[in-house]
Amino acid sequence: MQDTVEQGQPMATLNPEAWHATHVPEERRLAMLPKLFGERLMIRGEHAVYNFMSAMCSAYGGGFWDYYELANGAVYMVPTGAENFELKWHGNGYEGRVSAHAAGIIVTLCALSEMSFHDRTDTCAENYHKLREVLVVHPEGSQIYLATD
Repeated sequence: MQDTVEQGQPMATLNPEAWHATHVPEERRLAMLPKLFGERLMIRGEHAVYNFMSAMCSAYGGGFWDYYELANGAVYMVPTGAENFELKWHGNGYEGRVSAHAAGIIVTLCALSEMSFHDRTDTCAENYHKLREVLVVHPEGSQIYLATD
């Protein structure tokens, strides 16, 4: 099966406001990478997000990403190039079609996990756990768990 990025109907209707996700406005974007990965790892963390997306979705070719914050302080990145993404992860055999929000959460979690091994401040590990703890109320939470286990 070939990975594709398609425009169209999302797999699950995601209303970010329903699970307390707030789009980060332009004037606050610069503060998000340090909040997510810490000052020392923010550039490596951002690249890790893009690299995981490239590895999981062969049709992904880069683009603009939005940031979202959750009520518990978690932050995640969302690709804006399509509504749905076909993801395939060799690390655990996951294959599935998910919304852009779910794809963003998946790759943000993967990047946070990877960066946590290099983080002396525990920022990445703390943000990883904050983001995972709210997945029980996300419409695609089960797919996100499958993709990141």
